Amino acid sequence: MTSVHGPHDTRILHKECCALAEAGYDVTLVAPAPHDETVRGVKITAVPPARSRPERMTIGAWRVYRVGRQLDADLYHLHDPELLPWGLVLQATTGKPVIYDAHEYTNMDVSDKAWVPRVVAGPLAWFSDWVEKSIARRLAGVVTVNPHMAGLFRRVNPRVAVVANYPPRPTQPTSDRAPEHDTVIYVGGMGAIRGYALLIEAMKLLRARRPRAVCHILGALYNPGLPQRLAALGVDELRAGGVEFLPTVPYAEIASHISTHAVGWLTWQRCPANLYGTPTKLLEYMAGGLPVVVSDLPLVTQIVRDADCGLIVPWDSPKAHAEALAHLLENPDEARRMGANGRRAILERMNWETERDALVSFYDTFLRRRTPQRVPSHPELA
Repeated sequence: MTSVHGPHDTRILHKECCALAEAGYDVTLVAPAPHDETVRGVKITAVPPARSRPERMTIGAWRVYRVGRQLDADLYHLHDPELLPWGLVLQATTGKPVIYDAHEYTNMDVSDKAWVPRVVAGPLAWFSDWVEKSIARRLAGVVTVNPHMAGLFRRVNPRVAVVANYPPRPTQPTSDRAPEHDTVIYVGGMGAIRGYALLIEAMKLLRARRPRAVCHILGALYNPGLPQRLAALGVDELRAGGVEFLPTVPYAEIASHISTHAVGWLTWQRCPANLYGTPTKLLEYMAGGLPVVVSDLPLVTQIVRDADCGLIVPWDSPKAHAEALAHLLENPDEARRMGANGRRAILERMNWETERDALVSFYDTFLRRRTPQRVPSHPELA
């Protein structure tokens, strides 16, 4: 159940729902959508999309609860903090287990929202964390995305599972075709705390050294929090600076777009919401065999250092980012070695197949069902 995410959300639909359906569960996803549909055995039941944030958090959440209640499910899985109060109602009125998928640090996320006035950001972040933990204490269980987050929730609820948001294990070998020269890619939404200002400045510096360098952003720009001069940049101005926004594509096509580039880039800025996250885009770059340039954030740094798959630079230095990108573009042998290291890490340990069984087993503990272990083949490891 989600009131925030669309029906084709990568983690919710393509990973969790599909994994449960493949394991034999009868899965229905309740989400804001224009119509009902079925995807890979998952029934998507649509609720009307909200027209504003306040409507989504109130009427929208109630609509999702109402549809979920009518389904009379054996287990309810919530994906948004705003559904937590309705989760308590569901658990009390149906007697069925309700679990909460805490895939974001809610209090940190609130404190960094551009639309939240700074004067109330701190108190609101504290209050949202208190509400989240208070309700999670009373639910049947919690799903988290990393051990750090799991530790926070185990203080209030011992029934916690870690289901990392890893990409699927690559099933095809890396392409023999060389990536396009001087191409860098950033996947996902771009905005203030994602490093838009740094990206624009770093590309100017990179193009002074490599005039044909270009950064493709496979995602949308979010204007809240951006200086007016950046928010107002047009297509021609961006292209002159080596920055191009690509049209969004279906989830299944992202990997092929990544593979045509030479370097994967993570420009995230240091702020509470970014400190402990594991960006899916970083793992997707690694799965595609790309070397990476990343900001020096704690978990990101640990992943890149452990895999030896890229360069780590100060989060607030456009010059350092530009120099790191230039280094990888000018040293293709080192870039290939780092890209191969990253892909190996995904193949061997950081893939969705290693997490899928953890989710299914967690469900089985509540529904008292045993699922045979499946060991998917991955010939590239042979």
